[in-house]
Amino acid sequence: RRVLFRSILDLNFELILTLAFLLCGICWLLNKRINHDEDSLVGFLASLAPILTLVLILRSFVVEPFQIPSKSMEPTLKVGDFILVNKWTYGIKLPVLRTQVLDISSPERGDVVVFFPPHEERYFIKRVVGLPGDKVNVVKGVLYINGQKASQQALPEQPDPGRSVVMQEDLQGVEHLMKRRLTPTRLSLNYSIIVPQGH
Repeated sequence: RRVLFRSILDLNFELILTLAFLLCGICWLLNKRINHDEDSLVGFLASLAPILTLVLILRSFVVEPFQIPSKSMEPTLKVGDFILVNKWTYGIKLPVLRTQVLDISSPERGDVVVFFPPHEERYFIKRVVGLPGDKVNVVKGVLYINGQKASQQALPEQPDPGRSVVMQEDLQGVEHLMKRRLTPTRLSLNYSIIVPQGH
């Protein structure tokens, strides 16, 4: 069942919803010109047009549900959790095309964002740590932003001791929980980047 559920989630629901909206919209227009019986296929699809219009507007411009796909945001977000994403915080995008038509604001340090990288069809859910122009370093699992060390304090009660420790991290005034591996991975051992403009 879980594999089937993941396969359903991997479908491009936004595209399917938009196509269904267009089909029902055409049937609604046909039904207005030629009054079809509600028991007919055209009449039935026309009756779905208002509902699909509402769902498309809500999902494209107000809130969109996502499921947490991996452990990378634990303990803040757990695998399988569902979240609702505010679609207009940073601006308005066209459905399916994901083209920005109105800028409202930019992501801030500490925000949790959902995005589709240019090279991927699947979404990522991550916390913003570096803003354009910032120098971000990770040394032995400790984050530095523009040379300033992010404060990390281990929680006294560890729910899941083992290969990682749960810590309270302060990203220059934005506090959150995070997991730090006791043995750093290759990237978290010594990593450095300057965040490009517009990223």
